[in-house]
Amino acid sequence: MRKRVKAVFALGILLVLLGGCKRPAAVVTVEGETVYEQQATLYLALTLKAYEEQAGKEIWNMRIGGVDAFDAACEAAMESMIRNKTVLIRRHGTQTTLIGDEEEIRRSSENLTERIGAQTLEGWGITKEQVESCVSEDYRVYQALQQITYLPDEEEIEERVDEYFVWYDHVDVDEYMERIWLDAVVIYTGQFMDGEWVEATGKGAYEKAQEAKAALDEGASFEAVKKEYNEEKNIASAPCFTVGVVQAQSGNIFFKGQLERDLWEELFRIPIGQNSEILTTEYGYLIVRVVGFPEKELNDRALYHRKLEEAREEYRQEMTQKMIQEGIESTIDQWRQELSVTVHMEAWQRIIENLRQWIGAE
Repeated sequence: MRKRVKAVFALGILLVLLGGCKRPAAVVTVEGETVYEQQATLYLALTLKAYEEQAGKEIWNMRIGGVDAFDAACEAAMESMIRNKTVLIRRHGTQTTLIGDEEEIRRSSENLTERIGAQTLEGWGITKEQVESCVSEDYRVYQALQQITYLPDEEEIEERVDEYFVWYDHVDVDEYMERIWLDAVVIYTGQFMDGEWVEATGKGAYEKAQEAKAALDEGASFEAVKKEYNEEKNIASAPCFTVGVVQAQSGNIFFKGQLERDLWEELFRIPIGQNSEILTTEYGYLIVRVVGFPEKELNDRALYHRKLEEAREEYRQEMTQKMIQEGIESTIDQWRQELSVTVHMEAWQRIIENLRQWIGAE
């Protein structure tokens, strides 16, 4: 009888254990390598956090490449998962030994846990070991990428440089180097993310500009209106004033050529001491007060050509790095085309909806 009771008791424990060991759902499978629900949740959570850290909660009211920011983040997270598995498979990275990186992985895992929240991770059923495993895989991907070499075509680099600077090589230097000293109220309709301008979907920027202009028309000082409405701490950094590659280095004094082209005639027609109407730029709205028009200097032409050559070299270096990255990404894309990829949409959609609620995106 005692043996029978023990057998029943043991069977009960086994059933409880089996019931508590629910197999994690597969989210994406690349040539037999699978990303399961917990890891996919981490990928998406970190992508969403990265978006918010760049643009704040307002990012969820913006569009990126014509797509709602939340949907763009989901696409980016899925692409990262597929890309990383592709790299590891083709570089046999699943067997990579991370010599000497254990401490860095531990610190990165702690940072990841802090960014998302330990209680949040626990609520998602994600353990410390799973976090460390995800971080460890990222390290293996990084190491594998370091092994990919690509040498860009130098002639193509020069062609790209020449194409980019063709306008500057034929511009009227005297006109380009005309100077304007101004102050401005800058009101943006979006913001930059990873070098790409992202438009906000909500309204209000133009209405804000109208309020600022009305205050000026009613007699408020430019300084007071700027303090209340301006969205750019450093006017010299406003993208509409930093278009040209040859730029002045004197506070709020700008070369004509570094201004957004559509502003050239508008700004240079404003009398000294007067305010402009509301001006539309690629990035939002401006109200400008012209302080003066500094005279040209004798060495302007030499300055132009020197700065232009410096800008060409800087662009050449940027283009070299860009083409190296493009070549690596092209290699990865080719690898991906040779592998079978399956996205398990039901599990992925479940994660998407859970995390949509988590960040409060509509």
